This record gives sequence, structure tokens and C-alpha cells, in this order.
Amino acid sequence: MLFGCSAKPTPTAHAYTQGTYYATGTGLGGTIEFEVTFDANSITDVSVLSHYESANIGGKALTEYVDALLKDQDIAKVEAVSGATVTYDGFVEAMTSAVGQATGKEDVRQHTDTQLSTEDMEVNAQVLVVGCGYSGLVAAISAAEEGVRVVVLEKGNSYANCGHSITACNTPWQEATGQSDSVEALTRFWLGCGTALGCETVDEEMIRFAAEQSASGIQWLTDQGVEFVGCTMAPTNPFQSPFRTHVTTASRNGQKAYMEPLYNRAQELGIEILFDTTATELLQNDAGAVIGVKAANEARTITVHADAVILATGKQGEGQGMAEAVGAHITGNEEPMVSPSNMDGADGDYAGAAMYVTEEGTRFINEHHYFMHRAAYARSLGMHSYYGIFDSEMIDGATLETGITNGSVVKADTIEELAGKLGMNADTLANTVAKYNGYCDTGVDEEFGKPAEATGYVFDPDRANEYDVDSIEKVYHLLNRIDTAPYYAVTYVVPHTSNTNCTININTEVLDSAGSAIPGLYANGEVARAQIFGLIYPQSGVSLSFYLTYGRVAGQNAAKYAQSK
Repeated sequence: MLFGCSAKPTPTAHAYTQGTYYATGTGLGGTIEFEVTFDANSITDVSVLSHYESANIGGKALTEYVDALLKDQDIAKVEAVSGATVTYDGFVEAMTSAVGQATGKEDVRQHTDTQLSTEDMEVNAQVLVVGCGYSGLVAAISAAEEGVRVVVLEKGNSYANCGHSITACNTPWQEATGQSDSVEALTRFWLGCGTALGCETVDEEMIRFAAEQSASGIQWLTDQGVEFVGCTMAPTNPFQSPFRTHVTTASRNGQKAYMEPLYNRAQELGIEILFDTTATELLQNDAGAVIGVKAANEARTITVHADAVILATGKQGEGQGMAEAVGAHITGNEEPMVSPSNMDGADGDYAGAAMYVTEEGTRFINEHHYFMHRAAYARSLGMHSYYGIFDSEMIDGATLETGITNGSVVKADTIEELAGKLGMNADTLANTVAKYNGYCDTGVDEEFGKPAEATGYVFDPDRANEYDVDSIEKVYHLLNRIDTAPYYAVTYVVPHTSNTNCTININTEVLDSAGSAIPGLYANGEVARAQIFGLIYPQSGVSLSFYLTYGRVAGQNAAKYAQSK
């Protein structure tokens, strides 16, 4: 993290003692270390020895601050960059110290060792959040709004990204659509997805509470600087009714939509974020209460003492392992919440207008089911992949060239040839196609009940901006004969990852195997999602909705717990 900038100085009236001086300031991520070099009349070089600011915000701003100081030779002329004001304060603090040393107004402390970042460090907080993603920032801000000192640890060098839309009911944006909705309807929808296919881990109370809080959550995000433009259908579910997907001015850019405003709000609240810092161990007192963490930052150990800890480390983070080590109970199931995907981006048949078959060449589902349902059902049957069968009238073959080249899409002039390339019995696939074509002719799917057509929505192609929510009705033809060569088989992979996480209660307290809360330990986000998600992901924007609700709960409850200490 060592970088330096230099520029031809402008002579000033200052009388400096020539030399290089060491100075520090407190940024958003922690201590920022500088070496500042002076000649008799000017600042000739400023080197940033180490810092923990985000690379794309605070780190970038530091370079601008250094350039401005070297150019104008006056701290007062350096202007704060929007979104990096805490970094600015740390810079001014350090430069004021350096000038004071060089003018004899402070004790001179020349510094040559640039490896101070190897020294161990201790930090004190009332609430510590592990993870600087969406879940973590929501929790951190909610805690800080309660008036406590908050520190965030993030193993990456910047905050994480997130999804682009969010689900809610009974908001002014939804009411503007003219469609009616209710907490009960949203609860039933979410619960239906959660308990489908025999999943028993979903907590109805937690689902209902999230539905109840969804509208206030949208308002809370608005208060943090997120700019919503309206409510519409989920892009991946054109048949969703009523509309529940809330869209921002940043359209499908989750970083600009949510993460930048939340990060800026965290800076305003004085939340300290330590980047490049990986939590490794939860600390407990003799009574078993969690009182902080140990973390690693390059070659040094950082010990954070905290009254309460919130885990928001994501599915692949360290949180679950650390929680298990202090007795947390793990809940969930080994079957995954899955999404089907073609590795080469072939086909977005969300309406289900194609025919889908097993690796043996037989249909297995009403293709009109929501594509996440289709994937979960396939996985429940033990399938790791399946095929979408299209003819040249149903799909543009030019869009499949990458898949054909890489082998994830197969092309053939006859159904029998297609079966052979897929390793299927030719008669089996030919009979499946013939039977399906018969249903297309009569308009009645006697096997799985797929409708001949359905009315849904698409975004208005004439809308002014990509993020506008204007939509128009569209009739989707779903029973389409497969009889025009060439034919295509698109491979959809169904990944297998377990959905097991920390067990929490509605207060986001992490529970042990006896069902008791582990004092001082809270969790939110993917590290604690098994009680709100089953095997079918309901629709675009649900994760952000759940993690918003329980991030706010975690922050508020952790703050209250800390204040009681």
C-alpha cells in the first residue's frame, strides 16, 4: 500500500526544517501513515505508507489530496472529495502534524521504517460488524444510528457488490401501479416458495415479519440516499402479479444503487471500516459471551474488543466456522436453493416456451413454472442438468454460437441426430417430441398441464431510460411445435451446494444447540439465511429485502445490548 506523488513545489513564506517527517491521521478504515518531505520553503513529496481506505473511494481520494497539496502548498486549499470526507479529515490531521513538525511547532519525529503495518493492533468498539457487504453495511448503519461506536471488518480491499432490485409490498411505489397487495399475500407467496418440495427449515414468523417490514425498509433505504424510481415485475418473472420489484435510478447496477449510498452514509456516521482484514476467531469471556474477534491484516494481528458482534460474512465467508467454534447451531438442508444456468449464456426462456427434458430425453415438468422452481424440482429428482429443446422458429441460432463452439449447446438437422449427439436413445427423444407436438396441436398438455398461452409483461421498448419501470402486456405462446430444422438442445446445469447456516431467532441472535442465544453474537445475510429461504428462490430482489429487514434488526439489537453493558 506504499505509493508516492510529487510535484514541482510553489515557494511559500514557510521556513521548514528540511527532512522527511512521519505523520498519521485517522481515516474511515483506520490509521493512515504518511511520510512528508520538505525543503526549506516547500513540501516536495508526500508518500502514503499504509492505509485501510476502500481502493475506489478513500484510496483514490488520498491520491487527489496529495496532488492538491503538492500543487497549492496549502492544506486549506485541499478540498474534500464527495464520499471521502472521513479520509479527508485523516489527511488534514496528518498534514497538519507534519507541517507542525517541520516548522518546529511540534516535536520532530523523523521516520524511516515503512513496515509499521506489521505491528499488532487493538481496536475498541461497542458493535463490531464482520463483513462490508450489503448485509453488513445495513447492520452497521442501523447500529450507529442508535448512537454506538461501530467498527466493520472486511477481508477485501473495498466493500462488496450486491443485487440490483428489492422486493416489498404496500409502498407508495407499488400503490402507484394500481395493483393491490397485502402483507398476508406476500407472506403466503414467500412461504410457499420456502416450504415447497418438502423443505422444513423455513420459519414462518421470520417470513411474516420481513413482509411486514418491507415497506418501512424501502423508506429507510431512501433515507440513506438510495433513489427509487418505481415498482414493476421481476425481469426474470414476466407473470409476477402484483408487481413487487422496486427499481432504482442505477437500474441493474447494485453497487451504484445501494452500496455507494450505504458506504457514504457509513462515513457520515463515523463508522470505522478496516479493509484487507480477515476475522479469524470470536473472542469470549468466562461466561461464554462474545466480546470481540481476532483478525489478520497482512503480517499483523488485529484484536477488536466489542460488546456485541454481528456476523455478515456471506455464504462463503468465515462467519459460520467462527460461530460453530463458539457453539452455534447450524440449520438447513443439504439440498440447494438453485438457479439453472447455461455456462455460455444461452437462452433466457423465463416464460417456458421451450420443451425441457431429462438426460434420458423425457419431459419432467410443466415448463411454464418459474425457472427457479424448475431448477429446484430438477434437483429434487436428483438431476444435475437438463436440456431445453428448441427448433429454429423458437430461438435465434446466431445467439447460440458460443455455446455450440464450447459444447453447452448442441445443434442438429434432425431430432434423432440431436439425440445421438446428446447420448440419448433416439426413439425416446423422438417420441417425446411427437407427443409434445400433439399437445401443441390440440392446445392441451395432457401430461403436465402447460397452458397454450399466458399473458405477462415486458418492459416498454419505447421507455425513455433503461431504469424506467414502464411495462406493457404481452401474450406468450407456450405450446410451440418443434418441427423446423435445425434443432437445438441447450444444457442447463443445476449446481449442488448445501444451504446450511447459523441458526438465529427473530432478534437475529445466534442460537446454540439448546436453542439459547449466545450472548453478544448476532448474524444477518447469507451466513444466516436457511430459516428464510427454502429450495425455491422466490423472485429477483428477495435477498435484499430479507437482509435489509434483519440487518436493521441486528444493528438495533446489538446496539441496545452494547449499551446495556
